[in-house]
Amino acid sequence: MKLFNKNTFILKGLVKVNIKKIILLVVTFLLFNCKSYDETIKKYRPLPEHAVSEALEKYDAKNEHYSLLIFTSGFSDDDLKITNDSILFNGLLKSDKSMGLSKIIRINNSHNVNIIDKTNNKSIRLTRSNLVKYKYCYIRKNVGIYKNKSKFYTVIYSNSLRGFR
Repeated sequence: MKLFNKNTFILKGLVKVNIKKIILLVVTFLLFNCKSYDETIKKYRPLPEHAVSEALEKYDAKNEHYSLLIFTSGFSDDDLKITNDSILFNGLLKSDKSMGLSKIIRINNSHNVNIIDKTNNKSIRLTRSNLVKYKYCYIRKNVGIYKNKSKFYTVIYSNSLRGFR
């Protein structure tokens, strides 16, 4: 290996490589390929039809172009920004420990959803391709009994509305 200057060197005499470019490439790869969440699909025991209909009506989400984004347990004054085709929420989320529920937001499932957790410097990207297939998207922060999970969040897609305590 022949040294040119402090930032470049030759690999086996063939390629001149800039160390700064290599570091930038590696960091970019790690940032875009390391998700802070797990995704799964789950079928919950269905609620009675009148309860599901009432919930969809309350959030004006009966149309097939809308889904419900449901934040469940683990949130404790986390500063989140949620965007879809516009900013849907920008503020603090706190889970109600007695119910296991934090917030429900209606989303347009024909657009991607970006969730930025400013408190923990994490982000979640929910793609249109998944959202159009499922009416409900549950997001749980992995703390407490879920602390040993490998990812910071769990995203659960479902077509059944689950009950809360």
